[in-house]
Amino acid sequence: MSACTSVNNNASAYLILFGAFGRHNFGDLLMPHVVSKMAAGHLGAQVIFADLLSADMRSFGGHCVHAIGGLLRLPGRTHVVHVGGETLGCRVRLAALFIGVQPSQLPWDPPFANATLSISDPAYVLDKSMFLNPGAFIANSIGGVANAMSLRRLRKFDFVSVREHATLRRLQAEKVRRARWAPDSVFALRELYATRVASIPASVRRVQRACSGTGYVAVQLKEAHLLRLPQAAAAIRAAQTVAKAPVVLFRAGAAATHDSLDAYDAADLPRLREFEDLDIWSIVSLIAHAKLVVTTSLHVQIIAAAWGVPRLQLSFSHKLDDNMAEFETSTLLREGNGLVHPARQPGNTSAINVEQAVARAVRWLLSPEAVPHVNNTRFTAHLGRSYMKTSRQWLSMIQRDSPAHSES
Repeated sequence: MSACTSVNNNASAYLILFGAFGRHNFGDLLMPHVVSKMAAGHLGAQVIFADLLSADMRSFGGHCVHAIGGLLRLPGRTHVVHVGGETLGCRVRLAALFIGVQPSQLPWDPPFANATLSISDPAYVLDKSMFLNPGAFIANSIGGVANAMSLRRLRKFDFVSVREHATLRRLQAEKVRRARWAPDSVFALRELYATRVASIPASVRRVQRACSGTGYVAVQLKEAHLLRLPQAAAAIRAAQTVAKAPVVLFRAGAAATHDSLDAYDAADLPRLREFEDLDIWSIVSLIAHAKLVVTTSLHVQIIAAAWGVPRLQLSFSHKLDDNMAEFETSTLLREGNGLVHPARQPGNTSAINVEQAVARAVRWLLSPEAVPHVNNTRFTAHLGRSYMKTSRQWLSMIQRDSPAHSES
């Protein structure tokens, strides 16, 4: 376990917030902030943040994270909230790769039957029977495609919410009867942390000063997608030219296989500067104050939408398209408006097609016609409130299952 916090082994109840936030990924690091804020003051349980491996993520704006394998034998009532993200189909082997360790290095304490850890196991859908004193098990606005073992485990959960209607239909077809839809928890961030996000970090103020009078184009591109987009430099240069503003490159994830400054350099992306600050609250601020955002990330898109920032998604995934359809208008998601599929452009080896598609999209995004679709913050705020309403349902469930409630 990390030295930054300790677990009280004599507590009567625990609330474990479990997810993929022991490594640097923008959305995954934001989610436990939302969930813990919702739970604050409502439960008498000790709150523990956990991933597969312990980590101190506080320097990135995250939490002190414990290894879940060391929490299986907690004596008190142990409630577990799976905080969300694209986790349903993630196996232990892939999760270890993201964390940057071998699966055998993940600490695991198997005190009783059925508590072994296999590389093919679902990494972020825990088996309730592994815990000594399991309480309520919650899946909080999770996403992804569940495999057979994930489905078996989910059927034993007390509350299951998923962030895509397509995922909901699949789970219902697989007889996960408690499944329901709820928006992604990050939609609630702006309301829950209004004061914190209103403060502009020094790193963002430096960008603003360097781009005073023009604003800036904030660009984030996943390394794997850059490899599939040989004309990335031309596309970003087109965005810069049409927006009449310099480019600031940033990373939404510094974990393995995510975003990389070296990859930006190798692609020769134009830039005024690289935004090296990896604090998630600084990244929120950078996005919120941009003139334009170009991204391959779902949660960069969500933050831009929540603040009404013009945003262009370079999508390489139908799954990402399904996620965006939950909150963006069909007009914004029309090809060549706020959405470009680089791999679908005819003759993708030629720069002209992607370059022209991006230029056309940016021109539309910055036009008066796009304003009602870009500045759709009332709907994103509604989604945030809808998420909070859903989360109160499982919070009440945990309260009813707590020892203090039983004794009253």
